Amino acid sequence: MAHQPTQAQIDQAAAAAAAQVREETPEAPQPQTTLAYGAQGECVTKLVDLLALLGYDTNDVVKGAPPVLDEAVLADVRAAQAALAVSEPELTTAAEIPVGVKGELVGEATWAALYKAAAAKLEAEQAPAAASALVPDASVAEPGAASA
Repeated sequence: MAHQPTQAQIDQAAAAAAAQVREETPEAPQPQTTLAYGAQGECVTKLVDLLALLGYDTNDVVKGAPPVLDEAVLADVRAAQAALAVSEPELTTAAEIPVGVKGELVGEATWAALYKAAAAKLEAEQAPAAASALVPDASVAEPGAASA
């Protein structure tokens, strides 16, 4: 049975990835593996985790299927690319396209946009928590305030 990541695991993975981006460079850590249709393994898991963090979670990998870059994952990638205004070069000549691989890629531009969006989302989620810690509790009387 395939391991289905929990929301906490996805958030933790995406947070670690986003923190790495903020600490090292303004873009995704380099080099990132360029993925094409049929890719398998840890890089696909990382891609799916980032997509899920951003709300693109309709693929079967999120639901526990083996980590394969199939048509369902590509549908989530395309939706994220459209929302983030990212485009990747498409392989078009026979010499460029490996046997059994479709021409769409998940390359540097997509990785960078996903990391940037994940970092922004996590920062936005953390900002309200930090701000609420600065707001005084109304139930605690301020020094010198008259009690009713």
